[in-house]
Amino acid sequence: MRSNRNSKRDRGTEFGTRGKPTKRWRTRVSTKKLGDRGEDIAASFLEAQGYVILDRNYRFRRAEIDLVCLEPSNRSSSDSSPADKPPSRPFCGGADPSAAGEIVFAEIKTRSGLGYGHPEEAVSAEKQRHIVRAARAYLRERRLQTAPCRFDVIAIVLRGDRDPEIEHFKRAFWA
Repeated sequence: MRSNRNSKRDRGTEFGTRGKPTKRWRTRVSTKKLGDRGEDIAASFLEAQGYVILDRNYRFRRAEIDLVCLEPSNRSSSDSSPADKPPSRPFCGGADPSAAGEIVFAEIKTRSGLGYGHPEEAVSAEKQRHIVRAARAYLRERRLQTAPCRFDVIAIVLRGDRDPEIEHFKRAFWA
């Protein structure tokens, strides 16, 4: 009987002789912890930029939105050109949208390196559909269907003890 040389136990680098993970394997950060740390970093980053965090990890069925924020109107008007902005719509029952701001649905992607590609590349078309579905439910639940909103992606790379590399993609995709 041939053994499978590609099995993890036969490699010898990740597993010891008795099939238990080696010390190096156990010191890796779990993807859940890495994602949670990335979301904390992103929330702090956005708050430092003047955003107000409205909700974290909002779930609708199987879809999740990492951060729901409000970018005050004075920030959104100074950072983007008029061509980037959607047409003006009433906000919260007829109030002027420029007085309140824009709701931002942010997807946070965190990686510990670039071995599997850049973090923002992991936001597939299917993931975008799930985020849009959850965003529509969020707006419907709060009676904010007419609120101006957008979808951002925040890519974070954490490498050891170095400062995180943060890249904010505003209007990363459209609904």
